[in-house]
Amino acid sequence: MRKLLVIANPYPPMASAGTNRIVRFLRHLPDEGWEPSVLAAAAQGPAAVPAGVRVFRAAVPWPKQLLSGGRRSAKVNRWVAAPDPYFAWVGPAVFKGRRIVRRERFDAIFSSSPRPSVHLIAAILSAQADVPWLADYRDPWSTYQFRRYPTRAHRGANLGLEAWALRRSAAVTAINQPILDDLVARHPWLAGRAHVLPNGFDRAERPADVALGDGFWIVHTGRLYGREQQVAAFLAALAAQPPNVKALLLGIDEGR
Repeated sequence: MRKLLVIANPYPPMASAGTNRIVRFLRHLPDEGWEPSVLAAAAQGPAAVPAGVRVFRAAVPWPKQLLSGGRRSAKVNRWVAAPDPYFAWVGPAVFKGRRIVRRERFDAIFSSSPRPSVHLIAAILSAQADVPWLADYRDPWSTYQFRRYPTRAHRGANLGLEAWALRRSAAVTAINQPILDDLVARHPWLAGRAHVLPNGFDRAERPADVALGDGFWIVHTGRLYGREQQVAAFLAALAAQPPNVKALLLGIDEGR
C-alpha cells in the first residue's frame, strides 16, 4: 500500500458540503492501493468521523468567535486573515506535519480547498519532505467571485500566496473546467499537469427514498452564501408561480 497524507480543513466532526468529496475519496482509496492518513484542524461538530482512517489534529490558535462565520467576524477576517479565517492553523499544522513526515515516509500529499490554508500547509510539507503534492480545487482561491478584498494589497497577498504554493505542486485538479482554465491562464507552468476531477456520487451509498408529494419541486442542496439578491429574486419569482410549483432548500449546520 502506498501512503497518502491528506491535509483537510474542514473535516469531520466539522460538517461541510465540500467535506463529502474528501470523505468519499478516503473511503475508496484503499481499493486503489492507497493508505490515507489525515492532518486536520481540531474541531467540534455533528458530522461522523470516518472509521478506519488515522487522523492527526492541529490546534487553531484563533478566537472561536472569529471562526463562527457571522457578519462581524467576517469583517474582521477580511482585513486580518489570509488566505482564510483558519490562517492561524497553518503554523501548528506545519509543526505537526513535520513530525509526521519525519517518522514515516509518504508517497504523496493531497489537499483540497476551500479553505486554501490547506494548500499552504501541503506546499510547505511537500517541499520539506520531498514528496509530490496534488492540489485540488473545489472553488477558486484568489479569484473567487464572491470574495471581496478590502484593499489591493489584500488581493495581491492572496495572488502571491497562491502562486508561491502552486509552484511547489506536482499536479492540480479542479471540479470543473472554468476553475482549471483560470488556474492555467494565471499559472502557465501548470499546463500539462492540470486536470478536471468532477464531483459525482458514491455508488457505495444508497440514497433514502424521498416523497415530496404532488407538484413540481425545485430542490437546492448546499449553502446560499453571498447570494442574497439572487435568493430574493428567486423567492419573488416563485411566489408568482402556480401553487403546485414548490421549492425545498436543504442546508447544513456546520457545527463549528
